[in-house]
Amino acid sequence: MICAYEALLRWNHPIRGKIPPSDFIPIAEEMGLVHEIGDWALPTACSEASRWRRPLRVAVNLSAVQLRNKMLLQQVNSALSESGLEPGRLELEITESTPMDRNGHTLELLTSLKAAGVQIAMDDFGMGYSSLGALHGFPFDKIKIDRSFISDIPSRRDAVTIVELITGVARSLGMATIAEGVETEEQLTWVKRLGCDYMQGFLIGEPAPASGLSHLYGESDLAHEEVDLGKSWSPPGETHSAHEEAAPGTHCTAAVPRHGGRPWQRERSETDCGGSRRYTLSLAQKRS
Repeated sequence: MICAYEALLRWNHPIRGKIPPSDFIPIAEEMGLVHEIGDWALPTACSEASRWRRPLRVAVNLSAVQLRNKMLLQQVNSALSESGLEPGRLELEITESTPMDRNGHTLELLTSLKAAGVQIAMDDFGMGYSSLGALHGFPFDKIKIDRSFISDIPSRRDAVTIVELITGVARSLGMATIAEGVETEEQLTWVKRLGCDYMQGFLIGEPAPASGLSHLYGESDLAHEEVDLGKSWSPPGETHSAHEEAAPGTHCTAAVPRHGGRPWQRERSETDCGGSRRYTLSLAQKRS
């Protein structure tokens, strides 16, 4: 079943089309704009999730620059307080390549977030040089296994062995595992066999705007969603009219069943769309 959605940021450029965050986030970090983007994305995701009919979690990515912000804890608490979202329903994802200091600000921040009830996940695990070292001493709840390993299952034995190793280590440390990039039934069968707790990928749907996921909302919420279209962030100096804006969207995580059978029907979903010259938030499904 669906257990969480991941908020994904997309820049809809009037000339270049959809620009992925891997392209524009590093530039935003260099220009000092990433904090402004984060100040919009986090509250927007929390507000969106607070109106869902079911208490599903919402995952939000944090950049390395955001982690160095001493006001981040206050911003997270503010987003939760203003939206009314329970802390346990918010999951913050940190890329494994992010520099982390066990004796400094990062450890103190993650420990405080964990104490507040927020879930902490390590994203893209296995692609950096300090994967196992990063697990030592940091309060992670989940490990997201990088899609590069999942895409090589089952054709490459080394990928199978690595995924099995990661799930074993995570289980020993009391952490759950999420298999990223599951796109085929065969891959799903293998991640179940290898002990993954959750899966995420195109097998269960592509990123889509939240307004297109009607099952998340009650009738009153849907009516509100149709008129509340102003949830987009524009780079400084850019403006857009109301008809250009689009409500945030989603991409989903699901818990992986251990006893066969297909727990869901594949859902049709549309890629996020909307006006130009602004960022939109999309959601990606996660299943168990």
